[in-house]
Amino acid sequence: MSTFTKKTYLFLFFLSLFSISWFGVKAETIDLVSISATKGASAITITWITSMEVDIKEYVIERSYTGTSYHNITSIGGVENSTSINVRQFNDFTYLQNFNGTIYYRLKNVNFDGSIEYSAPTTIKLVTKGNGVAKFNNPVVNDLELNVDEPGTLELYDLAGKQIMKMTNVYGSVDMSTVKTGYYVVRFITKSGQKETAKVFVQ
Repeated sequence: MSTFTKKTYLFLFFLSLFSISWFGVKAETIDLVSISATKGASAITITWITSMEVDIKEYVIERSYTGTSYHNITSIGGVENSTSINVRQFNDFTYLQNFNGTIYYRLKNVNFDGSIEYSAPTTIKLVTKGNGVAKFNNPVVNDLELNVDEPGTLELYDLAGKQIMKMTNVYGSVDMSTVKTGYYVVRFITKSGQKETAKVFVQ
C-alpha cells in the first residue's frame, strides 16, 4: 500500500470516529418512534418507543397545563448506545385529578455531553364531572367562575391544608388575581349544606 493510500485511509478512519458537529450539525442521538399519553383509573400513562439511542444519559418527562410552561415530573435513565426497539412507560399519579382541558407532556433528552433535545409534545384531553353541586373553571385565570344553583361559602386551601381564602354568600365569580400561581383545593358549601371539592390550578 502506498504512503498516500495509507494516509488517506487513516484520515478517513479517524474522521469517522468524530461527530459531524465539527461542522455545526449535531449527529442524531435518538430515533423516537412515538410518544403517547393515555388515562387510566388513577394515573396518566406516558409511553415512548425508540429504535435508536446514542449517548442518552436520561429522559426527563415534563408536563404542562398551558402548552407553554413545562415542569419536570420525573427522570428515567437512558442508554449509551442501542439500536434495538425500547419501550418505556411512566405513570403520572400527580396530575390534577379535577382538571378540565388539555394536558401536555414532552420528553427532554439529556445527553452525556450535556446537550439537551426536546420531543414534540403529546396531549390528552380531560373532562371531569363533579357531583353537580358546583362547577369550577380549571385552570383559573384571574377569576374563579362558579356555576352553582344557589349561593354558598367558598373556601380556598393550599396543598398543605392552610386556608387561603373564605368568602360567604358567593354566587357567580370570585376575583383570584391576588392569589399566587399554584395548585389549590377549592371547597364550596351551599346554604342547604351540599358540598363540592376540587383541586384547581391558579395561573
